[in-house]
This record gives sequence, C-alpha cells and structure tokens, in this order.
Amino acid sequence: MNTHFALPLTRVKTSLLCVMLASALVACGTTPHSPGSTNNLLQQANEAMNAGAPDRAAELLTQASKLNPTSELVWVKLAQAQFERQDYPKAIDAATEALARSPNSAEARSIIFVSSMRLAVTSLGEIRADTPLSDTNKSEAETLVKELRDTLGEAILIPGVKPANRPAARPRPRPTVPTTTAKPQADAPTPPVASKPQPAATPTPSTTSSDPFGALR
Repeated sequence: MNTHFALPLTRVKTSLLCVMLASALVACGTTPHSPGSTNNLLQQANEAMNAGAPDRAAELLTQASKLNPTSELVWVKLAQAQFERQDYPKAIDAATEALARSPNSAEARSIIFVSSMRLAVTSLGEIRADTPLSDTNKSEAETLVKELRDTLGEAILIPGVKPANRPAARPRPRPTVPTTTAKPQADAPTPPVASKPQPAATPTPSTTSSDPFGALR
C-alpha cells in the first residue's frame, strides 16, 4: 500500500522539479538585464528623437533605465530627452544619475547647468511679477550673477552688450645698443717728396789754358 503511494509522489516531485527548472531557464533567457533589449530600446529612442518625438523617446529610455540602471549612457540619453521635452527637473535628475555612474561626464554636467539656468530664468520672471527679492536672496543672486559673468562673459549673459574693447598694448621699446664712433685717425705724415737729381753740369771749355806759357808759343 505504501509502495503504491510512494511511486506517484516521487513522480509528482520530479515533475514539479522539472517545471521549476524549465521556468528558471525561460526566465534567464528573457531576463530584462540582457544587453540586447537595452540596445533595442536605445535604438528606438534615437529614432524617436530624430523624428521629433521626445515624449516617446523619454518613455523608451525610462524603460531602458529600469532594465539596465547601471548604464551611464542610458541616463544621459534620458536626460537629453527630458531636456527636449522642457521638463528640466527630470532632466536634472537623469543627468545626476549619469554623474553618479560617470563623474567625468561633461554632457551630463552641461545638461544640469543649462536646465538649472532655464529654471532660474523662469523663477526670476515669477519673482518680478509677484514679489521682490529679499536682501539675503538678492545678495546671493548677485554673487551667482558675478560668477556667471566671469564664466560666460557679459555678452552671453546679457544679450546685446558688447564686450569692452581693451586698449591695444603698446610695443615695448627694444633696448638700444650704444654705438661707438671710431675716432678719426691722425693724419699720417706725408713722406717728403724725393727731389729729382739735377743733371750734372757739363764743364765748359775754359778759354784760358792751364799752361801760362801757351800764349807765348
């Protein structure tokens, strides 16, 4: 009696074990963390962005961020899509997630900066319409404006303002080397002109003979 019941129970346990193993294998084959599904979502999101549909791209990238939350690329793409949707708080959140995974991501920093600036401009317009700034907030705002002016330049921060023209630097005078003027040399003594030798005088024949008795002869 016991033997007859033991065999079916063993078969049932074996069947349940096979079903559990098969389910586990199917789950592993369709795991959401597979790179193929993430890449597929990224490709579809890029196509949606190129087609001018950032809302659809944000939906696809949100799914990709759940499938592969450790990917910095997914979070940067999601931040870009949220920025194009003009949902700047969500763009900042997604870019912050990207920086948490890649602290040197210049693209994520740029999205955070520009999104924050647009939120600040919107808030500034609301403050002008409702209430003025308090002294503390005004002082902090002036400090931020100064930092932005130093970073971006006044022409970018305030459109229409031309940067001041700096005077052209004068060229430095070159050092002059003193030139020594050569002293005129003393006139060398002119050698005396050699006098031409006078021709020897030809002796004239004397009319008187050296013999005193020649006339008597």
